[in-house]
Amino acid sequence: TLDPVPVPLRRRLSERGTGVVEARRLAPGNAGALPWGDVLLLDARSDRRPGGTGARAPEELVRRSPRPFALAGGLDPDTVAGAVAALGPAGVDAASGLESSPGVKDPGRVRAFCEAARSAFEAARGGAVRKWTSQETGK
Repeated sequence: TLDPVPVPLRRRLSERGTGVVEARRLAPGNAGALPWGDVLLLDARSDRRPGGTGARAPEELVRRSPRPFALAGGLDPDTVAGAVAALGPAGVDAASGLESSPGVKDPGRVRAFCEAARSAFEAARGGAVRKWTSQETGK
């Protein structure tokens, strides 16, 4: 477990327009704890691996977590829309659910995930979701 980002550093980052994301593997004892970051990245807990397990975070724990949060764990092109509709995350993250084999991202699955996520967020927010420009993404 990492220590919280010191307040002076968070202030400097904030002044530069940079936020802090706290990643949290959900467990009953930490679901309701206040975040030290600007947003939480909620993932399923596994004693075998720190991430990329493909396991879903327990919905009852996600619902008790502080907001805003981004959701990770068990998301793929077929599950992301339901997760956005049911749990209301501010963002989503996927890893193993986009792979054609361990460690190899499938461009078609990545594209399908992004399209499904964008559509789900547009439906949840009742309108268009901001698109990143090539200048912002560096591509």
